[in-house]
Amino acid sequence: MVLDHREGLGLSQREFARESGISRTILSKLEQGELYPGGKVRRKLAAAMDLTPMDLWWIGPDAEHRREISRKGFRGQTRHTEHRAAS
Repeated sequence: MVLDHREGLGLSQREFARESGISRTILSKLEQGELYPGGKVRRKLAAAMDLTPMDLWWIGPDAEHRREISRKGFRGQTRHTEHRAAS
């Protein structure tokens, strides 16, 4: 999602990272799926992409798990998510 958006704008990683207020290294890891954005980074990315931080909730290594929980609801289910978060 972030990669597609950046490429759609015709920006390099360096340009988009600068515009977003995050490091190019963090951006690269996000685009490669190695890192899931924590709250602070997610807010910065969302602002740069003209989205809400919740829109970015649906990306990352455990996005499918979140989609499944969202479809079924939280009724009595335990959530276990393990991922590295960038803050």
